[in-house]
Amino acid sequence: MKYILGIDSGLRGGLALYSEDELLTFPMPIVVGKKLKNGKKLKDSVDIVELAKMVDSWAKDIKFAIIEQVHAMPSQGVTSMFNFGRVYGLLEMVVCANFIPLRYVTPQTWKKSLQVPAEKKLARSRATELFPAYSNQWRKAKEDGKAEAAMIALYGSRISQ
Repeated sequence: MKYILGIDSGLRGGLALYSEDELLTFPMPIVVGKKLKNGKKLKDSVDIVELAKMVDSWAKDIKFAIIEQVHAMPSQGVTSMFNFGRVYGLLEMVVCANFIPLRYVTPQTWKKSLQVPAEKKLARSRATELFPAYSNQWRKAKEDGKAEAAMIALYGSRISQ
């Protein structure tokens, strides 16, 4: 069975494997930042090794991957944008290192196509409408990245036909 891998990038993002017969979603694997002796805490980050293991284990079953193409927002700080860009690049690297064809889609394009509202809570509701049998995979508010990854994969399946 060949899947489409949908990717909602970012620390709260997710990954979804979609075929006509199945939908599997996963949270973005993260490493929780450690508390330092001076009381400060390191920021959470993507668990690169776990991400690589996940995509590597799926690679032979993936037709192509589609990643949400995002860009810098004027209101975001330099450090925040650097970290987000780093995660985005890691996602591209892991997909390409497994020789999986990679496509890009802007949030505006896939959300318009699937009639997905911008608000995260409403996006989860829309995912439930599109995938009622799989809605238990994004019950919690913090699982919005999994819901969005599922819809990105669905969008990918529609443009590949």
